[in-house]
Amino acid sequence: MESPSEPPQMLDDRVSIHLARVAKWQKYVLWGLALNVGLTVASIAVNPDFALVNVLVGIALIVAVRNLSAALGDDKRARVLYCLCMFVPFVSLLVLVVISQRATRALRAHGISVGLVGARTPPPY
Repeated sequence: MESPSEPPQMLDDRVSIHLARVAKWQKYVLWGLALNVGLTVASIAVNPDFALVNVLVGIALIVAVRNLSAALGDDKRARVLYCLCMFVPFVSLLVLVVISQRATRALRAHGISVGLVGARTPPPY
C-alpha cells in the first residue's frame, strides 16, 4: 500500500489526459488573471485605451474558467454559474480563487507539483 505523500506509480491514460487538461486550463486562468490585473492598473494609471484589451482578456478568462470547470468534472449548471459570476466584480475574483484551488488540489492529489502559475512539472501523458 502506498503512503498518501507518494505519487501514484501508474496513471490510467484517461486520468493523464484529464490532468493535462486541468494543468493547461489552470495556467490559462492564472496568467489571464495576472494580465487582467496588469491591464486594469495600466488603464487607470497610463491610458484608458487598455480597457478594450482588458475586456478581451475578461472574455478569454470566462472561456478558461468554463474549460477548467469542465476538466474538473463539474456539471453544466456549475459551469454556467461560474461563467455568470465572472461578470460580477469581486465575485469573479472569488470564482478564480476557488476554481484554481480545486485544480491545485486535483493536481497535487496525483503527485504533480503546483507553483504560483500552475503545474511546475508537466503532467504524465
